[in-house]
Amino acid sequence: MNRTIQTAVVAFLALVVAVGMTMPAAAQDDGVDIENDDFDIEFDGDTADIEYDDLELETEDDRDVVDLEVEDTEIEQDGSNSAVEAGDTDFEGEEGGDVVDLEAADSEIERDGDDAEIESDEIDYESESAGEVVDLEAADSEIEQDSGDIEVEDDVLDVEADGTGTDDVDIETDGAGGVDLDLADDETELETDDRELEFDDENNLEVQSEDVDFENDEFGTELVTSDAEIEHAEGELEALTNDVEFDQDELETEALTTDADIEQSEDGLEALTNAVDFENDDSELEVDDSNVVIELDDETLEIENDLDIETDGEDVEVEDSNGGNDGDDGDD
Repeated sequence: MNRTIQTAVVAFLALVVAVGMTMPAAAQDDGVDIENDDFDIEFDGDTADIEYDDLELETEDDRDVVDLEVEDTEIEQDGSNSAVEAGDTDFEGEEGGDVVDLEAADSEIERDGDDAEIESDEIDYESESAGEVVDLEAADSEIEQDSGDIEVEDDVLDVEADGTGTDDVDIETDGAGGVDLDLADDETELETDDRELEFDDENNLEVQSEDVDFENDEFGTELVTSDAEIEHAEGELEALTNDVEFDQDELETEALTTDADIEQSEDGLEALTNAVDFENDDSELEVDDSNVVIELDDETLEIENDLDIETDGEDVEVEDSNGGNDGDDGDD
């Protein structure tokens, strides 16, 4: 007999023997235990524990609790809470994504309801109540706003306004060049050679300079610098930095970094990293690390590799995906 074929048959028979040995335990509601040199699979119809080369997967409560480790990637789920670690990316989402903490290289994004904080190389943005209170530090500029109270400061300009935004205005300049100031009952406009500032008694604020383009009004906050772009409104946050593209609304959270592509919602979690493609929702868990594909639903566990294995926690079917032997312990 050809040595390659002989080796394959021996390995297959060893698997069938292992399955046959565990089937009596399955009849006693202990589930199945399938093991060979490459993998160890335990499944009782609800809880799964799978080790396959560099992959370790544990699930409980019909996939409501999941722990996956593959190379430099770790993914955890517990109900509507999720965590993904891959390379320089560390993502945590709670309550289906309503509370998020994301770190990616030099950027960090935190959101809790309508409160947000974003840090990157040159900016530090903090906002409460979707822009009602804002504190921004960007390279040479700083902007603070709390309803009608504002302060805008950079290396040549310092503007403060109290009350409704126009009642009490204090302006200081140092080397700003020409200054054009327009004071009205409900609006203040200030222009210098390379800056423009405008605010009114409706708590609207606009700042344009070489360093920052900032606008905050009833529709939300928009910010553009050389380092980041941010749009923040009630129920929505978008942020683009050198390290991450982040988009969150009332339905889902999306985060894209060099290490991971993550989507989280109340329905489930999707994560694509350099090591694994992961998806878990109400209907099925799918894991693909390019070496093995694992699919788990409410009743059945399927594993596809050189051997295709399917089990419901009681019966086991084994098939050689190369077209070789079949094993079926369902009736044994």
